[in-house]
Amino acid sequence: MKTKKSLIIGVVGVALGLTAGLGGVALAGTPESTARTPYAQAAAVVKADATVVRAKGVVRVDRVDAGRYCVTIADNINWALSVPQATLGPGAKWNGEIRVASGTSGVCGNDPHKLGVYTGVSGAYADQPFNVIIP
Repeated sequence: MKTKKSLIIGVVGVALGLTAGLGGVALAGTPESTARTPYAQAAAVVKADATVVRAKGVVRVDRVDAGRYCVTIADNINWALSVPQATLGPGAKWNGEIRVASGTSGVCGNDPHKLGVYTGVSGAYADQPFNVIIP
């Protein structure tokens, strides 16, 4: 009986150690879950109110004003030579528009770790859900 308890305790200890070692501990921040994007440095699915549904390499998203968002990229990612892409997400209006800053954005304080994403409807800024990826 004593051997079985020791074995169970040992297995549980190993499982907990592996979970912590493999990143099983949730990170503080806005993403609700981690995105699986093996060919991207960073990516995020973002609601119109700037809530991050899932992300990889994205620390947070802030809504600066209607249709203006700042996507904060992790410090260890150098996206300066990348070509950021953004698309409107599910629930966006059919006549919606989206643009992504290819370099630092004045709206985001010219911070090299922030990417500007701009959404609108019929030529006017408006909040829209979007997906962003940095290959």
